[in-house]
Amino acid sequence: MPYYVYKSGKNWDLKFQQGKLNRYHVPKDSNEAKLAGFNSEMTYLEAYERAKQLQAETWIEEQARKEKKSRDVIEKYQKLKIAYLNHGEVQEFERIYLPEKKIRQPHWHTMKSIIINVGIHPSQWYKQSSLLYQEFIRRKYSPNYIKKLLRYLNIWGYFVCEKHNKAWKDVEFPAGSWKRKIADTYESRIKRASFESDPISFELLNDVRTKIKKEHYNWIFISIAFGLRPREVDNLKSLNANLWRIEKNKNFGYVLHIFQEKLYERGVSKEKAWKYIPCIMNEQIEAIELIKSKAFKKPIGAGAKGFRSIFGYGFTAYGGRKNFVDMLRNQGYDLETVSKWAGHLTVKTTEQSYSRNIGVFYRPPVNLKRAS
Repeated sequence: MPYYVYKSGKNWDLKFQQGKLNRYHVPKDSNEAKLAGFNSEMTYLEAYERAKQLQAETWIEEQARKEKKSRDVIEKYQKLKIAYLNHGEVQEFERIYLPEKKIRQPHWHTMKSIIINVGIHPSQWYKQSSLLYQEFIRRKYSPNYIKKLLRYLNIWGYFVCEKHNKAWKDVEFPAGSWKRKIADTYESRIKRASFESDPISFELLNDVRTKIKKEHYNWIFISIAFGLRPREVDNLKSLNANLWRIEKNKNFGYVLHIFQEKLYERGVSKEKAWKYIPCIMNEQIEAIELIKSKAFKKPIGAGAKGFRSIFGYGFTAYGGRKNFVDMLRNQGYDLETVSKWAGHLTVKTTEQSYSRNIGVFYRPPVNLKRAS
């Protein structure tokens, strides 16, 4: 019961407010006010304390409702997990089929989530394939990723049905209207995610140096120096050598090794998910010292709010990375080398993502083997 008491001259008024639309004035002598424990004889302080008490009771009830809902969700999830992911079968599948069919752990984790959310026995998947398709659409997966998941899910389905002596038929890739829905959903996701940040250069960062916290300045400086994704910069605070490391090199002084979780989650092997960035600029040497100091922190804020407050609209945490390719190209490095340092899988990705009106320069590709 969200009642609120407001001063009105020397007296007080009572209002009910729940959201923006459900709000109205409550007369102090009305039955509603009396049922809520208010009366016209109360002083402002007494009415105010009563309103606070009711608000606290409402908050407790709401928290209890949320906790119950959370428990119900967890309980339902556990029951579905027991029903459709038998522990013994899961262990056998992981031991035999994951290595044999080269199913990576991130894909297997996704498969288990889909199996639980669909909530029917694999023998029914073919007849009720729409439930699988709806789950793919909800997750906004790309058609190519869905093809891969279906291939793996069919392996699991066959494995389970053979165990349970049930008939099995592979679920086919969606066609017709389902295929269009999947494509449209994925395209809409790409469009929403395609907002690209304006580049943040060292010069632009220096202009706001006195206006931001030192730790925020250092975070952005590192992202510009090495063209790192936001998550990769954050990972530099971790002591996990499987995420990053710094190595001394006789040709470049230092080489920064970065494990690209984004690529690994998309199915790229661990070996190919690493990128190696040699220090070819004084700013990179400075950034190495900042990494060692751990004195850096990402500017926070919902969405890109933290960066908009610093640089204005059009800037996000990817601003430093967006400047990286242009910065190196203007220094004369060939596109192939820059593409490797940026961690792109193909040169075409570099060309499509970073097409700016800059001079075209060429240098012999840097031998990255020397830097590893």
